[in-house]
Amino acid sequence: MARTSRARYVQCFLAALTAVALWAANTSTAAAQFGLPKIPKIPKKTTTQSTSETKPSKSNSPEVALVLTTSPNSAPPGGHGELVLTGQNFKDGMQVQFACQGAQFKAESVKVESPTRAVVQIKVPFTAQEGPCEFTPSSGPSGKQTFQISNSADMPVAIPASLLGEGDMQFMELMMKMQQALAPGFGNQGEAGRIELSGGSIKYMQGDKATFSESTSAVKDLGEMKQGGQSMGIFRIAFKDGKIYNFFGGQQSTDAHAAFVYLQKKLGK
Repeated sequence: MARTSRARYVQCFLAALTAVALWAANTSTAAAQFGLPKIPKIPKKTTTQSTSETKPSKSNSPEVALVLTTSPNSAPPGGHGELVLTGQNFKDGMQVQFACQGAQFKAESVKVESPTRAVVQIKVPFTAQEGPCEFTPSSGPSGKQTFQISNSADMPVAIPASLLGEGDMQFMELMMKMQQALAPGFGNQGEAGRIELSGGSIKYMQGDKATFSESTSAVKDLGEMKQGGQSMGIFRIAFKDGKIYNFFGGQQSTDAHAAFVYLQKKLGK
């Protein structure tokens, strides 16, 4: 009887193992057949080392051209006066060169008041023609400029000239006075001065002293002395009240002639 019970227990155990095996096989087949989700594997924890390497900047933005401005921003041919130059990196001792149509010239003086501001004194040649000018400081940036030559600019015009005398002077007298004007220490009458045109006035200055100051409408006539068709650098201004002033424009007769031509155009004579 005991043997019979043991045999039945073994049979039942084997049947149970067979059932479990069949269930596992069916479950695997179903997972493959119906695409049941599998339990994801947990990845092993990995560590990465961060680096502090700095990549070079690829920024290559262009430099912006600076605008060099002046106040005032224009001058007439023969203009003589002060400009305030605004920019950057100005340094003591710098020079400013102007390149205009018909004339190139350098500022007579430059005073640097700060790295962004300088005051310059200029004397524009009479050969300068209307239009924009380029000006270049010897220190600081170069860039777009705003300065130009204009016949209508407000800056006073200064014509270098020596006063030879008053009245209707004759040729020989004028030549003698011219020789004296070329010699040093000629005296107050022949000191180098300037004819200034500003607004509607014309005057002759020797230093800070005005020999005469009249309205431009008071000018009656202009005359230039020539020899063989060539200018001798001597010219005169006659006023409606009968006064005549005789001038020597300097050893460079071409410059004196250019100044005389400018006077004719400016005064309409």
